[in-house]
Amino acid sequence: DKSGNLWFGTHGGASMFNGERFSTLTTQQGLVHNMVKSVYEDGNGNLWFGTDEGLSRYDGTTFMNFTTRHGILNNAIRTIIEDKSGNIWFGTEGGGITRYDGTNITAYTTAQGLVYDIIRCITEDREGNLWFATQGGGVSRFDGMNFTTFTTAQGLVSNEIWSIVEDKKGNMWFGAVYEGVVRYDGTSFTHYTTEQGLAHNAVRSIAEDSSGNMWFGTEGGGI
Repeated sequence: DKSGNLWFGTHGGASMFNGERFSTLTTQQGLVHNMVKSVYEDGNGNLWFGTDEGLSRYDGTTFMNFTTRHGILNNAIRTIIEDKSGNIWFGTEGGGITRYDGTNITAYTTAQGLVYDIIRCITEDREGNLWFATQGGGVSRFDGMNFTTFTTAQGLVSNEIWSIVEDKKGNMWFGAVYEGVVRYDGTSFTHYTTEQGLAHNAVRSIAEDSSGNMWFGTEGGGI
């Protein structure tokens, strides 16, 4: 977080390490559920925790919890981001995408044009488009009004996408669950696998460092 603390989502709550010692937040302190799958700090310094039973916002003192009773379509929260306008977006395990603007909750599913309702990753690009990686449906791009779909029919190597990153040049990188990595330059797709030197084709996470190198975390092959 902004204070330099490290936060860890665990199956027993959220743990914070301040460089010297650990402290833990659980349902006893107000966390909605102890199975924490995602952690995110917003621009105001609030911590958001996505759990198997809803979403929690922590302001450093108190929790505010969001569940299906508040308009979320599925309580299993897998990924959280804040967009440039300050909206909080979170992806669910079967309930599509939810946007929270500080007052209202809006859900987006396949009924609104989302390609698939199981979300693994959300990324905002430099133009303000939101990209949603799904487990089984490919990728959706949302410009604030309309969804654009990218699947194997458009050139994506797989519809099982678990990670998305925009690099400094504006290319979008997609991590496929079993089919390697795909780079999209806005026009065409380029596919990288173990044949090109990738450690393993099951890519779970992607990051770009300050020198412009791309790093890929794999399931079974290292980095």
